[in-house]
Amino acid sequence: MSNQAAIFHVTDDLAHIAGASVSWKLIPELDHDELCQKLKANGFTFLPEPTTPASALLRVMTQLFQNRNTLIKPVPNPNKSKQPAYGVLPKQDEGEKLTFRESWSCGLDTVGQSTELVFSHSAPQSARDDVDVLYPAALANLGQVELSTWLVSYVKGVLRGVPTIGGAGTYFIGPDEVKVWRRLREVLKDYGIRLYEIPAMRSEQAMECVLESVRQFTQAAVVELQEDLDKYRAIKQNPDPKARKIQVRVLDARLARITEQCNVVERYETIFDTKLTEIRSTFAELQMGFTALASGALETP
Repeated sequence: MSNQAAIFHVTDDLAHIAGASVSWKLIPELDHDELCQKLKANGFTFLPEPTTPASALLRVMTQLFQNRNTLIKPVPNPNKSKQPAYGVLPKQDEGEKLTFRESWSCGLDTVGQSTELVFSHSAPQSARDDVDVLYPAALANLGQVELSTWLVSYVKGVLRGVPTIGGAGTYFIGPDEVKVWRRLREVLKDYGIRLYEIPAMRSEQAMECVLESVRQFTQAAVVELQEDLDKYRAIKQNPDPKARKIQVRVLDARLARITEQCNVVERYETIFDTKLTEIRSTFAELQMGFTALASGALETP
């Protein structure tokens, strides 16, 4: 058997792997509606969100004006609204000190039911024209930020992936999820997006690395959830009854996050035939705490 055939056999036979580390290489832009139609036609239901006006404007400003001598940075809106705005800051030589000072800016403002571009008075007409031309297309397209956000959410949420230790931008997914990843790869390759996978054979090293990744991934959630629990307990202990109110949806969202984390833990316990008892116990305590808050058991009479 040739080396090529051996590699194909190992990577294609999911029974031999514990899962795979996955990553991707994106393209600059992709039409949002076209991608969503292609995904839905292939049975995918977790779709990317449309580009926000602020993200589209930042992409256009960066594409047109940012270079080694010019920065694009958030600045106050030229219409003094609370909507985002971005300034063009050319580099200026002030003796021995190099600084970047705002030359002009472009932002967003709401006019009736629509969001429109607004420019500072100092904006050159040629720059206004360029932004006006490119902005509608940028709004219809997904940039690398939007595509990456969608893929991260898909891997972590749908495929129950965890960030791998020491691998910035890579995630580990289980063998069943590798099947879905390969289906997605076939859809996205037509657009020039590359999805990669590095299969992990079932071994003690693979188990150690992945389970430690699970611990680090869940620990971040534990810290945030514990901070929220302590904060809401303090609210419930307030002597003023009116100050004790916590919206049900807030507590439900925390309980839902605990359930999601427990599902991830259970998935990797199954893959490696082990028990992550300490992690489960921590989430069980958090769950009891938020459930008690939701029932009103901790309220001061």
